[in-house]
Amino acid sequence: MGYIDATGKVVIPHGFDLTFNYDWDFLDGVAPVQIGRKWGYIDSAGSFVIPPLFEWVRPFSEGRALVRLGSGGPPYRIGFIAKDGKFISELNINGGAESFSEGFAAVELPGRKWAYIDKAGNVALPQRFAWARRFSHGMALVIEKGGCEVLESGCDCMDIPADRFEPTRPTEPLPPCRFSFINKTGKTVLTGYQNAQEFSEGVAGARRSNLWGFIGRDGSQVIAERFDAVKPFRDGLAAVQIDGKWGFIDHGGEIIIKPQFSYTEGFSEGIGLVFQDQWFKFIDKTGRQLFGQTFFWVAAPFASGLAHVGLLPRTAGRWAYIDHEGTVVYEYTARQ
Repeated sequence: MGYIDATGKVVIPHGFDLTFNYDWDFLDGVAPVQIGRKWGYIDSAGSFVIPPLFEWVRPFSEGRALVRLGSGGPPYRIGFIAKDGKFISELNINGGAESFSEGFAAVELPGRKWAYIDKAGNVALPQRFAWARRFSHGMALVIEKGGCEVLESGCDCMDIPADRFEPTRPTEPLPPCRFSFINKTGKTVLTGYQNAQEFSEGVAGARRSNLWGFIGRDGSQVIAERFDAVKPFRDGLAAVQIDGKWGFIDHGGEIIIKPQFSYTEGFSEGIGLVFQDQWFKFIDKTGRQLFGQTFFWVAAPFASGLAHVGLLPRTAGRWAYIDHEGTVVYEYTARQ
């Protein structure tokens, strides 16, 4: 694996082991790479700034990255490191964790409860949540009490296939989970939702019934609950699902692109990625198809001016990066 720039020029030669690191390119000025079985981080010149020492890693965010040092069973070390490669505290995280956002990271500590730590690694909000996610717009989505179930499949909020916040499956049905939002003091400011998403562009997808709408930071219902599913606002539009098909609305709740797609990744850099009739395609904000072609197998949203796509013929294993005009700037053949 190597790296190209936005013009398609190879700027870091192919010298790293191929692994799944989508969306793990350069964040905070460094990128995680793998040599053999170990992970480290390189800078934009391709030089290691943190040598390959770790069994697995996550990208840096706000100058901190979650890593695992050691393999097999305990003792091993899971925690956050700074860009000098050193752990920021002695706190050992042996459960889940979210990346840092707005100065805090949600972490699951022994006892299966979540807390929030600050960038020094200190516990800033005590361990009291059954589930927690990152801060956005000064608010974080949490489930305060466990022993509950999220009553829908394919929920973005879930980490476990059983869709339950309990280590064992009880014989009796569990009550629905209640989602809440907290502020940075840990105070619950909004609550009572059957499901919700993080805030984006000033609003958050939420539902108190079987249908989704959007709320403001004060809890006001800014877009009525009338959709089967929603995705967060990006580039001024939000993907919404009606009768199994995805379309897009604006901040006023008006349907801008009628529901017609099987799936969508939403908009990025002003261009939407959708899946329709077994093909991926890119659209503008009117729903018009761009580039005069569709793509097979996989396509990724635009990032840093480029999108990763599969090209025809299917059997040739042809992959490419395209720019905002749909021009191929880099093409390669995938080999086993």
